[in-house]
Amino acid sequence: MGTVTAIRTATGTPDGATAIAAWAAHLPTVRGRSGYLTTPNTIKAYLSAAAAVVDPAAPVAELDTEPGAAALRTAVTGRWGSAAPATFNAKRAAIAAFTGFCRDRGWITTDPLAGLTRTPQPKPVPRARPRAEIDRLLRDTRHPLRDRVLWALLYETTARAEEILALDVEDLDLRNSRAGVVRKGSAPDIVTWDRGGLAARLLARYLGTRTRGPLFLTIRAAKGSAKGTVRPADLDPDTGRGRYGYDAALKALKNATGGWTPHDLRHSGLTHNAEDGQDVTHLMVKSGHQDIRSVARYARPSADAAQRTAEEARARHAGRAR
Repeated sequence: MGTVTAIRTATGTPDGATAIAAWAAHLPTVRGRSGYLTTPNTIKAYLSAAAAVVDPAAPVAELDTEPGAAALRTAVTGRWGSAAPATFNAKRAAIAAFTGFCRDRGWITTDPLAGLTRTPQPKPVPRARPRAEIDRLLRDTRHPLRDRVLWALLYETTARAEEILALDVEDLDLRNSRAGVVRKGSAPDIVTWDRGGLAARLLARYLGTRTRGPLFLTIRAAKGSAKGTVRPADLDPDTGRGRYGYDAALKALKNATGGWTPHDLRHSGLTHNAEDGQDVTHLMVKSGHQDIRSVARYARPSADAAQRTAEEARARHAGRAR
């Protein structure tokens, strides 16, 4: 793990701005419980949270005093106290990581967040959709082929919507039912879908003879393309149509289903893969998760699977009884 030498003020400890800068240099060396290094997105979120509530000019030693600690707690609750529980807890965790770093460096000796507890979070609502409903959605020809291809890929690859929407035709390996993507945190990876499955068949129809450009396109020419305000990478060079965006894709899926989101399809695919016997390690490879704890929650069987298992068990029992 790297070492950091911080500039100290006359009080013997750095000011808030210097401490945050030292923390920023330290964070890329930190490994989480999963064993992976802190991702760039997490670092960005941590630093922005600390910058929002830590006084940049005040020595961090003031956090060791009750007035200083109280001011920090007040800043955290004032900034995020009315936010969703998950948001508040995430921001509190970021500030706790910063103050923990300060303690490790000997700049403070106490926990200035003591007494500021996490907000209880409601139990997550199951998001795995029944297989039959997903199959009906994907086969319903009333919906545009483009959207059904997107939905099928989200379900079969279990990838994030942003990863699939960013695909270009050149990224596809149709023969092997796979594609190169950029994962969360800018890591290159491979996503796969079922060979000969519904996604593969729909994708072949949707592509036709196209060989380049964004995979998913808007129906009309991209707004701003004539003025040059759209990135060339987001334009189809042959038609001028633009890359299909997340907001439009979300709206289309919600309208088609009465409220589903792209994450519901990702969640459903992972849950159904787990029900079919894939272990957590394979699920991590499939989904691109880096933390086994993050993917483990998808391995919980759906109500649909629990009912099916119970019915099969009763049928076997009835057969033995005869």
